[in-house]
Amino acid sequence: PRYEEGQYGIAPHVDTSFFTVLHRTEKQPGLVVWSARTQRWVRVPAKSGALLVNTGEILRQVSNDTFLSTRHYVLNEGANERVSLAFFFNATADFKLAVAPGAGGGDAKYPPTSYLDGQGVVQGE
Repeated sequence: PRYEEGQYGIAPHVDTSFFTVLHRTEKQPGLVVWSARTQRWVRVPAKSGALLVNTGEILRQVSNDTFLSTRHYVLNEGANERVSLAFFFNATADFKLAVAPGAGGGDAKYPPTSYLDGQGVVQGE
């Protein structure tokens, strides 16, 4: 379906954190994630009380791309209120994290990077 401009609750992005845990209470879907496997946007079914985990950029780098960061967005649809509680798990902002030994089955694809360093890469700075 087509959506009108300004209908995003949150525009498409990846989380720059290690991971995000989202507690959802809404009964209508609103979260949409990118499927790298099918190359399509997929609506996440609404399940009240469910915990959803989005992997972030720090986890992608530390795992040497074993876990990819989840590109996603939120749509504002319908008249019902949406309530979600998000917990962003991060490392200390300036602590350099290296690729975990043996992660990804090969050489490290990334130099040691801090959350602050990663923010600039993700934001295009």
